[in-house]
Amino acid sequence: LLNINSTIEEEKGKNEFEFISPIWQQAAYEIMPSSQRNSLHFLLAGLYEHVLESTDLVLEPIYPILASHFEKSQNWVNSIKYYETTGIYAANKNSTETVISTFFKMLELYQKVI
Repeated sequence: LLNINSTIEEEKGKNEFEFISPIWQQAAYEIMPSSQRNSLHFLLAGLYEHVLESTDLVLEPIYPILASHFEKSQNWVNSIKYYETTGIYAANKNSTETVISTFFKMLELYQKVI
């Protein structure tokens, strides 16, 4: 089910966990309580935000990932913010399909905020 590589590196102190199959990974995710899944997504979104804040680079591929993690953590306001940023970058690249899909996603989330 799970390969555990406890490679403890003295300088990093790193533990790695790797699922041997995406099916097992999905199964483990599905049986997690929703509150735990929400917390996990919120934590991941925070890590991605930290990456964004710690660099001067524009990392536009991270915006839809952030939006999705905030949405899955039920943090609607931040999710809308990052979907909007995703849509702006998509508009600048003339990616009409992405602009439309993020616009509809934002409308859906606005309904949850109101």
